[in-house]
Amino acid sequence: MGTDLHAGRADHSVDPLSHGEARGSLDDPPPYESIIMGTARPLEAAITVFVTDPVRQLEGVRSFVSYRVTYRPASGPGSSVHPAGVIRRFSDFDWLKKQLRANHRGCIVPPLPEKNSCAPRELAALSERSEAAACAAHGLAIRLAREVEAPLKEAARALLAVQRATADRSAALGALSSARADVDAQRSRLARLRGIREERVAEAERDLAHAQRKADAAKEVYNAIATRMSSELVAFQRQRAEELSAVLRRFATLVAAGEGAAAKTWAPLARGADA
Repeated sequence: MGTDLHAGRADHSVDPLSHGEARGSLDDPPPYESIIMGTARPLEAAITVFVTDPVRQLEGVRSFVSYRVTYRPASGPGSSVHPAGVIRRFSDFDWLKKQLRANHRGCIVPPLPEKNSCAPRELAALSERSEAAACAAHGLAIRLAREVEAPLKEAARALLAVQRATADRSAALGALSSARADVDAQRSRLARLRGIREERVAEAERDLAHAQRKADAAKEVYNAIATRMSSELVAFQRQRAEELSAVLRRFATLVAAGEGAAAKTWAPLARGADA
């Protein structure tokens, strides 16, 4: 499984937000740029991370699945860093997912790797038996499942990760709407008290200031998530568009090959029937 990580995700830094920006409509989404329309900003240098070779270690309750994690550094002028790799457990990925979701809301967190594991000797034996027993149609079905179904399943899991990040943005937008409504309510209350109950004006002013601070904090959180998601979605769209295009091309090639094999099989029978 290969995952391209945008360079902006490596440190998840957020530029300082301007507190003097004009208040806009809450219904307007942030200006996401779509690669479908050819308007995406060029991606910055990225690193490519591969999670492969799931292996079940030990037996019984102490068993766990380990993976080989390799990465290819971003290529650039003068870059001479070679790919590197480590071995990590499934629990390491689970911990990292929780940390990213808690500390970097709006970041699209890739789905956890599959736990399916198989020893190399078992894989070789299964491959030999499959090749020995498969006919042309069966072989085509195997290739479709391996080369088309699996990538589509992985793409669906990636979309769930995007949905999770979008839900964080929606929650932040809801919190901002609620905070602004509270500010408006406190401002109206203060206006009603002026000139009528001056002894409660100071209290109302404190409540208004407190509500305004909460609204400012909610706005900062929302803007941070929206800004991060803007670059995240640009990278996600480009990566998935390229992957799905390759999958669909491979699907068309496999189907055409299967139809050709079927035609060759039926052609002698058709000629015999005509005779």
